[in-house]
Amino acid sequence: MRRLLLIATTSFAAILMMAAAATPAAAYGNPPGGPKQTYQLMFSFNCNNPAACASMGGTGGFWGWAVLYSDGTGDAELTGCQHLVGGGGPGTAGAIHFHDDFTFDLSNTTELVTISETQTYVGRFRTTMTVPGSDSGIPLTPGHYTASDLFGFTPPPGVAIQIQVVKLH
Repeated sequence: MRRLLLIATTSFAAILMMAAAATPAAAYGNPPGGPKQTYQLMFSFNCNNPAACASMGGTGGFWGWAVLYSDGTGDAELTGCQHLVGGGGPGTAGAIHFHDDFTFDLSNTTELVTISETQTYVGRFRTTMTVPGSDSGIPLTPGHYTASDLFGFTPPPGVAIQIQVVKLH
């Protein structure tokens, strides 16, 4: 009886493993029949120098990644955190996360220009808002970029900007 139970259990496990291997994953990426990922963008801004960051509201940073699709849509996950220099009142510092669904201009091949965005915030407050598009300043030429590459100057100590652009198709 034990041998029969072992054979049945092993066979069932093997069938489950084959079924899992044959089924396409519905994870993040290119859905079957859907638009293809064309770019993946990663970016970070860190300001840890109180003197340099005071005019921007304090020390902290902003980090995220975005995916652009072949149909002119994209989505991003972003997190920001601010540590106010000299205070600023309750609820004005700390971390916030938001998801951004957007459309972008497919004719612009030099940098990401969004047409419209729907941002869903969680963290200190929860809200969803639609905002007009903007020129992101993120280049669409594959590579790694720093503040010097993007703006032509070296930021002060404690300030760093990094962008990574990967073209997939």
